[in-house]
Amino acid sequence: MYTEEQSVRGPFGLAHSDFGAHNLLVNENFDILAVIDFDGLIAGPLEIQAQFPSLTGLDVEPPFVVETKPLVVSRINATRPKLEEYKRMVQELEGQTETPKDTHSLHKRPGDLLLSHSSAIITGLQEYSMHQDFVNQKWMLSFEHLLQEKTSL
Repeated sequence: MYTEEQSVRGPFGLAHSDFGAHNLLVNENFDILAVIDFDGLIAGPLEIQAQFPSLTGLDVEPPFVVETKPLVVSRINATRPKLEEYKRMVQELEGQTETPKDTHSLHKRPGDLLLSHSSAIITGLQEYSMHQDFVNQKWMLSFEHLLQEKTSL
């Protein structure tokens, strides 16, 4: 598995593979009351846990793929600060809980791996499964580059 470190040995945690705004119950003040639809609940390494919520517009671009279409570039530029803000909020909330003591994790949490290449691979595999040729092509280019990078180390 392509990882930032040796996370394949653990720690493993729960990940909601269909987590997004469509699976949150909120009140009239938009306070979250519950998370629903746990059919896709899985245990996995940090890279699987380090995903942005689906259907929220927080779309991660494939690493090393350069977009040239002006509207796509504009969307990417508008989304990037939102991705960074979400990552910061997750890390802030994680900072309010006890730090993992597992030596294999090097004290990393899912928030630390948001926007990493290894968590982007998980995103790419999920998007690849949607069977859209243009999406598949850009993720395949990214996967090829990441593999070349990993094998040249």
